[in-house]
Amino acid sequence: MKPRNMENCEFSDLVDIGKEIAQRCSGVPLVAKALGYVMQKHRTREEWMEIKNSNILDTKDDEEGILKGLLLSYYHMPPQLKLCFMYCSMFPMSHVIDHDCLIQQWIALGFIQDTDGQPLQKVAMEYVNELLGMSFLTIFTSPTVLASRMLFKPTLKLHMHDMVHELARHVAGNEFSHTNGAENRNTKRDNLNFHYHLLLNQNETSSAYKSLATKVRALHFRGCDKMHLPKQAFSHTLCLRVLDLGGRQVSELPSSVYKLKLLRYLDASSLRISSFSKSFNHLLNLQALILSNTYLKTLPTNIGCLQKLQYFDLSGCANLNELPTSFGDLSSLLFLNLASCHELEALPMSFGNLNRLQFLSLSDCYKLNSLPESCCQLHDLAHLDLSDCYNLGKLPDCIDQLSKLEYLNMTSCSKVQALPESLCKLTMLRHLNLSYCLRLENLPSCIGDLQLQSLDIQGSFLLRDLPNSIFNMSTLKTVDGTFTYLVSSKVEKLRENLKLEGCCKLDGGSTDLCSRITELKKTHCHELEIQGLEDFKHLEGIEHAILLNSLKLTKLIFSWQPKQYTNETAHHKTVLGMLVPPRSVHHLAIKGYCGIELPKWMLDIRSYLPHLTTIFLHGLMECNRLPPLGCLPHLRALLMTKMPKIKSVGPEFYGDYGSCQKLRMIILASMDNLEEWWTTRSSKQDNELFLIPNLHMLYAYDCPKLKFLPYPPRSMTWFIENSNHVLPEHGFGNLTSATYPLHLSIKHAPKSPEMWRRAQHLSSIETLILMSIAGLRALPEAIQCFTSLRRLHIGGCGELETLPEWLGDYFTCLEEILIKTCPMLSSLPESIRRLTKLKKLVITNCPVLSEKCQGEDRHKIAHILEPIFL
Repeated sequence: MKPRNMENCEFSDLVDIGKEIAQRCSGVPLVAKALGYVMQKHRTREEWMEIKNSNILDTKDDEEGILKGLLLSYYHMPPQLKLCFMYCSMFPMSHVIDHDCLIQQWIALGFIQDTDGQPLQKVAMEYVNELLGMSFLTIFTSPTVLASRMLFKPTLKLHMHDMVHELARHVAGNEFSHTNGAENRNTKRDNLNFHYHLLLNQNETSSAYKSLATKVRALHFRGCDKMHLPKQAFSHTLCLRVLDLGGRQVSELPSSVYKLKLLRYLDASSLRISSFSKSFNHLLNLQALILSNTYLKTLPTNIGCLQKLQYFDLSGCANLNELPTSFGDLSSLLFLNLASCHELEALPMSFGNLNRLQFLSLSDCYKLNSLPESCCQLHDLAHLDLSDCYNLGKLPDCIDQLSKLEYLNMTSCSKVQALPESLCKLTMLRHLNLSYCLRLENLPSCIGDLQLQSLDIQGSFLLRDLPNSIFNMSTLKTVDGTFTYLVSSKVEKLRENLKLEGCCKLDGGSTDLCSRITELKKTHCHELEIQGLEDFKHLEGIEHAILLNSLKLTKLIFSWQPKQYTNETAHHKTVLGMLVPPRSVHHLAIKGYCGIELPKWMLDIRSYLPHLTTIFLHGLMECNRLPPLGCLPHLRALLMTKMPKIKSVGPEFYGDYGSCQKLRMIILASMDNLEEWWTTRSSKQDNELFLIPNLHMLYAYDCPKLKFLPYPPRSMTWFIENSNHVLPEHGFGNLTSATYPLHLSIKHAPKSPEMWRRAQHLSSIETLILMSIAGLRALPEAIQCFTSLRRLHIGGCGELETLPEWLGDYFTCLEEILIKTCPMLSSLPESIRRLTKLKKLVITNCPVLSEKCQGEDRHKIAHILEPIFL
């Protein structure tokens, strides 16, 4: 309770007063925290003395005493904050409260007043922070770096301590009532003037809705999934401002809902409703509408009549296939969540009329292949989430018109190959996430003009270079370039130039490792690498390393350097078993571990590391069993190299939690003995759940025995090097997926009719790269099925003598041909003249072919503007 900047305080005896107040808290932390926060706000001697002399503060360590101590903090709240806190009594004890929904309900009930012209949402967030500061609300989730939803704050789930909940119920008095079917009782049964009512645990035959006060303003249903509501259920509650019906198993809303003309907040989430009545246009005062996870296929054509609507959540409406033209008439809309609307293929042209929109999420709208140009008219847009829109081909060139854009998330936009140069004109952009944009080849040359604070390019596997201008971006605080192999050295140089804080390395062989881990708590370390763990011998103190749990790490690397002629397997397991990572870790790498078995925390990795997105296992020479990595709900990238004892990946890899919905990248290298990887839970091919449904890149290097059974993931991008059996033997069975093969690269493979027969199952590819194919004298006829081919790259095929005449008949979409180091190739086919879309021809280190194309065969390539010969 010591006041900050004590030297500036008017009365030096505030410290003594604070100590006396602390003593009167009787060691109750909850009371002490609440009062401590209040005292920081009220810094005069008179105010502190008033708290000290309060009779209420005779706190005892029992429920009544704690309640009285908390009540004193409540008395010092401003009036509007008191209303907001009191309203929290609406939620059942131990309920997890959604931060955004709470704010919208406060606004709907008029608790948030405009102060100094600030947006109501911002004022409401300040109220949440006040309650968090007093510990009247706590953050339910563990520390993570999850995508934000409002004003770039972490997505919050809130919780109330049971005693704080009791206080909220107490101060609500006759304003609040609840009817609990499980307890067969109704609080305030005789009071029909209450304004806030909670219906709990009502069964199918319950008629509790009949006893609601006519002036009730807020009504929540909890645990009332099967409760039947007749059409006229709300005909006598016409004063309702807030109605939460979320989670009920009904196929339509009672018609009386549409008569609630004062209604400002409606939560109909998870209802089994496929359409809504056009009577929606009667709810003209509606400000917040939550229809998430419903069965909606369409919205009412007159949805645009809701002119006051500011908050609209349609996330998880997987059957919603279009938005009506009138959607653009929602002129007050600030927040729109369309995440996981899987059937949504396009946005209406009127979308650009939402000119007050600040937040837009299109995450996981994977059928969306373009954004209309009108989106560039969203001049107030600050947050744009396009993550997992993996059929989105590009951003509109006019994106620079989004002049207030601060946050752009394009994670796993795997079809995007380039970004428009106009992106560099977004002067307000602070956070740019391009992670797992697997086909992104270049960044805009002027990206250094941006004033980014964070840049994430991890997993952008084909990124060829970083523009020089990026090294001038002095505003950067975080850069993640993990798994960007072609530019990894430049990423490290960039991090060094910026002298980024929070990246720490420790020597596992040092005698003071445990104390140094403890010291990290005082720093801002978020990336930690512990090297040389093979030399750690001080096992008697390693239990203190559990303090890793107190660090807010997002990236963690453990590494051993294996020693020859020693048996260190038990030691390795003990050390790794003690170094339990904190739950906040997103990226985990383990290198050189020589234990035969894995520690407990890895075998239950979903419980210990629920937010893990990438894992890298390298050189686990003795490990013969993988942890259940497939059950990690957010796993995006899996890399395994040099693990010779791993022979099979079966159902145990996936655990009991369904499929790897988020897994986008699998890289396997030097897995010499890996023979099979099961992609279903059994050998049945019919009606079997496919466990890797949305893979975007499969890279297999030196995995000569590997087969995916019963069939491989239908990856968008395939890199195959000395791993021919990875290609599908019998196609993809009954797999239905929004992804389909686009890119196939085959390197260091022998000439094999079986390989080409397998490759035929990837008939949709647009890019084919053939490098160092031994014995290849002519392109095989099997690839004639690649009729969508746009880019053909051939290199290092020293025995290739000719390109076939059928090239011009089957590859009519070709735009680019690159031929490198094929010295036996002497001419191009006459049919190349029929490739009218061919724009780029590059021939390198093919002396005979280059000479002929610039001489007697020049007429064959006359339609190509600038062929290149090197």
